[in-house]
Amino acid sequence: MNKKTDQYWEFYDLKTDPEEMFNEYRNPKYAKVIQQLKTELQNLKVQYKDTDEVYPELKELSGAL
Repeated sequence: MNKKTDQYWEFYDLKTDPEEMFNEYRNPKYAKVIQQLKTELQNLKVQYKDTDEVYPELKELSGAL
């Protein structure tokens, strides 16, 4: 049986956590930079015409942008 892994965002502060042990995605301290990265991701997806049609689960995940 192949169990599907839940999809979620990850964000690591590589200066304070170079081994990526603590996902800081929900940490309010990083909210602004995470939003900037999401905006940049969305702009790149438009630029490269990445519609997520092949992977609809990514479309759902990126819908939070």
